Amino acid sequence: MSSQTFQPGPLPAGMSEPPSFPSVGMAPQRVTPSGYTIPEAAPVYLPGQILGTEPWAVIAFVTSLLGLGPVAVVSGHVALSRIATTGRNGRGLAVTGLVLGYLATLAAVAAVVLLRFGFSFGL
Repeated sequence: MSSQTFQPGPLPAGMSEPPSFPSVGMAPQRVTPSGYTIPEAAPVYLPGQILGTEPWAVIAFVTSLLGLGPVAVVSGHVALSRIATTGRNGRGLAVTGLVLGYLATLAAVAAVVLLRFGFSFGL
């Protein structure tokens, strides 16, 4: 067996140098034949990077289960905003907290209205 080193062949027509590959942490890119670089839309995660669940989403869900409607609504909106900017998990928890929080708030308002004005209407 003879030891030979790899020698690349000629580049295709119109290419002055081989395409470069992105380094770690950079978004993947695609080079068009005319030389323009097009970044891909997919996010790049570094090795060992853990996104996890947004804590505000957990707070929204738990407070909605406890019947604290206004707290669940506020924390649910905070969670959705933070999820949109950071890309963390927990959108389902935040939306569930929002829905249950709005329902709990609506039920509390209805109970107050019925207790306050219900007797005057003969209910």
